[in-house]
This record gives sequence, C-alpha cells and structure tokens, in this order.
Amino acid sequence: MKTLTSIIIALIVALQAIALPAQTPEKIEPWFTLTISEYRHDNFGPGIHRVEVALTNTSKEAHHWEGCAVLKGYYSASVTYNGVPLVEQEQANEKHQNQEKMRHAGCTSSFADDNVRPGDARGDIFVFAGPHGYDMSKPGTYEVTVSRETAPDDPARSVTVKSNTITIVVPEPEADASK
Repeated sequence: MKTLTSIIIALIVALQAIALPAQTPEKIEPWFTLTISEYRHDNFGPGIHRVEVALTNTSKEAHHWEGCAVLKGYYSASVTYNGVPLVEQEQANEKHQNQEKMRHAGCTSSFADDNVRPGDARGDIFVFAGPHGYDMSKPGTYEVTVSRETAPDDPARSVTVKSNTITIVVPEPEADASK
C-alpha cells in the first residue's frame, strides 16, 4: 500500500512539474535596442530636458511600429544627480494618467511604413525633465538612462530594454553682467 501511495504522489508531483512551465507566460525576447542622445532645442525653455531616442530593430524580421510611444508612456527615464537617484516630481502623476488614456486612444504612427525592418531605426523625442518629470534645474551633473518594455501592454511577458547612459551638465548660472 505504501508503494502505491508513493507512486501516486510521485505521479502528481511529476504532472505538476510538467504543467508548471506551461502556465508561465513566455517572455518576449527584445527585438530592439535603445540609444539616446541629448536633444538640444532652445524653444523648450530652461530646465526642460529631452533626449532623442533611437529604437533600432536588431532582429531578423520586420516589427510593427506602434507610433505615439512617448504619449503612450512606453518610455521611462532614470536620472541621477551627482550620483544620487532622483524621484519624479508630483506633477508627473497626472502625466502618467494621461499616458494611460493615450494607450487606448487611436494614436497612430506618422511614418508611411509602420514596419521597422531589420537594421532600421525609428526616433522619438522624449521630454523627461521639467514641470512634468524630473527636476533638473540645479547646477550639477545628471546621468540619464531610458528604458522601454518589449510588450508594454502585456507586462507578464515583457522584458525591459535599457539605453546607453548619457551625462548632462547643468552649469552654474552666469553672473549678472549689469552689477
């Protein structure tokens, strides 16, 4: 009787071990890399920082370019100030709520071809610092890294892809020449 019970328990454990991997969602392998560079344009005003994000298809097949990735909140930034991690400002919460709404809106790509072929890249301008992001108004050295999920609408299957890290130096304000 003990042998039969042991065999049944062994079978149950074996069946559970076989069924377990089938229940775990398969992670999506990254099909892209992210490369960032500082985007400089004077029309945005002081304290507002942005990066140009290049998403490059590193796979052997074309992938759909969903468009409006910035508005949908697909990119996130990680910022340090003089080596200390910063936290986004409170106003950023409203921005995140709006991004969640945009995920379900009919926002489309502005590219004539919505596919990114192997080796091709698509770019976005991502504003991450200012009133709705990180406070980068103090003089000092900031390090910025951008990340994006491979499947933003399916977190259980998604993996995070991180960009290179860039350094942005905010100089001390110039002394007022009229004094």
